[in-house]
Amino acid sequence: MFTLNQVNHILPVLKSIKTCVETDDTYTRAHGIAFNLEEAAGICWHVYAFTPPRDGVDYHALEPVFVEMGLNIDYPVERQLVDNNQEAGSLYGRSPNLYKGETGVIRVKLLEDLIKYFENILQKELA
Repeated sequence: MFTLNQVNHILPVLKSIKTCVETDDTYTRAHGIAFNLEEAAGICWHVYAFTPPRDGVDYHALEPVFVEMGLNIDYPVERQLVDNNQEAGSLYGRSPNLYKGETGVIRVKLLEDLIKYFENILQKELA
């Protein structure tokens, strides 16, 4: 599903988001990249924005992982709280910081699960 090159670009972005959230900062130079957390943008946007386009990672790159995890591909966090995409979109749009509050708790958990998912791919590839 993912090439080793894609994993090597996606994983540092995910870890950088986590570092920013844990340190309550919007900037980090950890994990080999300079990274600015846009608190009003979700995980997919950050992966897309911080991954070189030549590696074939687009805005929808994480959708297969969401499907595998049994999550909604449009709003994997918000749909755990509301019943339809319209309500989910409204909830997403009203959050000035997607990494805090009720949705933030779920988003950070998803972030941790995604990091584990890509670390497992990396371990299998390097084994």
